[in-house]
Amino acid sequence: MKKVRVEVPYFAGTIDAHVFSDWLASLESYFEGYDMPDESWVSFAIMEFIGQTQIWWIDVEYDHQCARQPPIVRWDYMK
Repeated sequence: MKKVRVEVPYFAGTIDAHVFSDWLASLESYFEGYDMPDESWVSFAIMEFIGQTQIWWIDVEYDHQCARQPPIVRWDYMK
């Protein structure tokens, strides 16, 4: 059986919680459908950020570094 590639939508940020929840659900379906290892989920999700969400994530990472906190690598923490 031929696998069909599922497109994962980019995420540009929103104040609509339903849009965000739908995006998270689509990512998790993708991760599970392709048996992606848990440790890859965060880095994959980051690649789907565009626009203001990319800038926001850069700020989050910078704040973690300044506070001498470890990088965010766990999906449950990132969410």
